Amino acid sequence: MRSLWLKLVAAFLLLGVALAGVVWLMRVSPAATEVITGALGLLASIFTSPFILEASLGLIGLVIVLTYNQYKREQDEKDEWVLLPRTETPEQPTDEAK
Repeated sequence: MRSLWLKLVAAFLLLGVALAGVVWLMRVSPAATEVITGALGLLASIFTSPFILEASLGLIGLVIVLTYNQYKREQDEKDEWVLLPRTETPEQPTDEAK
């Protein structure tokens, strides 16, 4: 559980630093502002097209469900090895019984 929170915090810190860098770049350079807004506008138009929007939402939902399932498995993790009680095996027939 602790490592999961640590990974999430690290991911959000990395995203925050990247976003701060992009915002700083947009404030410093008008050319960068034009390129970034153009790229974001193009990506928004692509991802909101009907088929891609539905597929991407379905994929995001699948990732969320699989992530939650993995999280629950790690929480409920216990030894699944089961030892069955030992029983006596029946005696093997001898050659005389044949």
